[in-house]
Amino acid sequence: MMKATLKFNLPEEQYEFDSAVNGCQWHNLVSDLDEKLRQDIKHQNFEDTTRVAGVEVQLLTAPYGEALEHIRKYILDETFERGLKLHE
Repeated sequence: MMKATLKFNLPEEQYEFDSAVNGCQWHNLVSDLDEKLRQDIKHQNFEDTTRVAGVEVQLLTAPYGEALEHIRKYILDETFERGLKLHE
């Protein structure tokens, strides 16, 4: 069995340590976001209004759907370009 050990000089490398320790949480967040976007695009799960910073905002359905598709494509393209595996 292979093992790996990461060493950090704390507190100087606190950010790097936190990034390594929380990597799975970040992965899960992005994966969940991708799935939410996929579901919303597939089922057209967007309403005519939404709340942004506590304010009700009117949405245009077609542009909103296109924006969701653009965001999802960006996430998938960036994970691929960075050599990250989002889904198994």
